[in-house]
Amino acid sequence: MFVTRFKKSVIGALLSQLWRTVLSAITMVILRHLITPEEYGLWDWLLAVFLILAGLRDLGMHIHTLRLASRPYKTLLLHVFLSGGLIVLLGVFLGDKLLEIMLYQFSDLVYWSFIVMLLAFFLDGLAIVGVTYAEGKLMIDKVAIGEVLRNTVFSLLAIYLAWLGFGIWSLVGSYILGTFVFVVFLARKFGRGIIDTPFYHSGYIGMLKGALPIGFVWFTALLVKYVDHIILGNLVGVKEASFYYFAYFLAFLIADTLHAPFSRTLYPAITSDLSERDKMKLIINMTLAYYTLVLPAAFFLSINAESVVYIVGGEKWREAAYYLKILAFVPIIDPLGRFAVDKLLTDKKEKWWIGANLTTFVSFTFFGYLFISFIGVVGMAYANYLPLGIFVIILPFLKYYKDFLKELTYRVLKVVVVAFVIFFPLYFIDNYLFRISLSSIVVALYILVSFKMGYFNMLNKVSVAH
Repeated sequence: MFVTRFKKSVIGALLSQLWRTVLSAITMVILRHLITPEEYGLWDWLLAVFLILAGLRDLGMHIHTLRLASRPYKTLLLHVFLSGGLIVLLGVFLGDKLLEIMLYQFSDLVYWSFIVMLLAFFLDGLAIVGVTYAEGKLMIDKVAIGEVLRNTVFSLLAIYLAWLGFGIWSLVGSYILGTFVFVVFLARKFGRGIIDTPFYHSGYIGMLKGALPIGFVWFTALLVKYVDHIILGNLVGVKEASFYYFAYFLAFLIADTLHAPFSRTLYPAITSDLSERDKMKLIINMTLAYYTLVLPAAFFLSINAESVVYIVGGEKWREAAYYLKILAFVPIIDPLGRFAVDKLLTDKKEKWWIGANLTTFVSFTFFGYLFISFIGVVGMAYANYLPLGIFVIILPFLKYYKDFLKELTYRVLKVVVVAFVIFFPLYFIDNYLFRISLSSIVVALYILVSFKMGYFNMLNKVSVAH
């Protein structure tokens, strides 16, 4: 039963994510040609801000819900109404003052796009409840239709409105409508199940106290991921930073596409009654599957940065290729931070991950401001390679999971070395058309051979698979 639900959840999540990625990629190609870098840069900046605010809204309650045997989804729903509503009110009354402090160039367009996006922010909180319910039941495949519908509505409407000349409002309006459609879908699908669950036995405050450690982990992780967007918006403004934002999006496109569905399936699985050995094997298998796909993507982007940027964004985005060459390998520099850290959460060792996130946040902020002051926007790209929190996160694995750490390190290094040997010669091909064509073939062969060798069998050597 577990194997069937696990496989369905993984496949459903991956198919949904694949559709969303393909559709988003096509939509982005079109929108990058229709919307100016300045307005698209503002959109990227707004998304970063609201994702960080989402960490404050959720406070880890959605993750903590899955750790509790009673799965009190109704208490999670109450929390979203309270915390989401409070942040929306604060945004309405204090938004203008905060935005003036945060952004290098403040304008009415910035203010009103922020205010309107607060509606999407609140709706997204409601969607989190439905998605968490599906994750807890290992029914991610049931959510896939709603996610496909959400992205389809967003893409079609955004392209149409951008073609009519609405600029950033085509993105804002489409995002709100797409999120609303998704919430309605989830309410119809899981609403009764959520309402029928009991409130947490220790009350809302008791559940919130239990969630705060993991909430702090979640919030600091979001700070680490998006602090560069905030720093650049503060120092140079969204127009100058827009090329970096575009390169960052491309560099993390495959990594984020894989990480989201993998994590959504992994966490409920390792909170189940699997043995410790099987949980560790599952994490290793998932990490290897991730690296086997992200590594060739990183090499491909690094080798063909100019061609990729020109194809996706057009002539006006060419400057982003410079940043993409540097950022391409950022998604692979923290193997423990991909999935292994979920083990710290399930074993209630969150303090290590919090310490690692805070250390990386401080290092990114320090080196980001320092490097930008000397060499400009590109300094932030180089600062991404100094996540000093890596040296903190390795400590609990050395202390509690030494054998796991040895095996994970050995197997990841093997994948990295093999990929380097295969892809490095492609850097020396001068003809860009031949280079991108050969790179595509090598990537396809690399993934095909890896599949045949079993690198994508996530239940490999996990006893429940037999």
